Amino acid sequence: MIVRTKEDLKGTKGEVRTENWSSCRLLHKQDGMGVTLTDAILEPGLDQVFWYKNHLEAVYCLEGEGTLEDLATGKSHLIGLLTCDGWSVLRVLCGPLWLCAGY
Repeated sequence: MIVRTKEDLKGTKGEVRTENWSSCRLLHKQDGMGVTLTDAILEPGLDQVFWYKNHLEAVYCLEGEGTLEDLATGKSHLIGLLTCDGWSVLRVLCGPLWLCAGY
């Protein structure tokens, strides 16, 4: 059994902070669960490109609003549930604070 809190991750490799976003990586590949689990906060005004080159990801927006632009197709989507294949390149544009969970 693995029991972790966000507080447990402070100051470890599980806590990642940048100027525009932060994440707490609650489950890692090394945990052997077959999935990762991340709690992330994207700051208002974020305009950033993410490339999911080496993994699949599902992200669910818990609070806030924003837009995802698929740079391969040019299509934009309001943030809700997002799944990314191994080659997705996305531009994220955040309105108010965006809280999300990624699996």
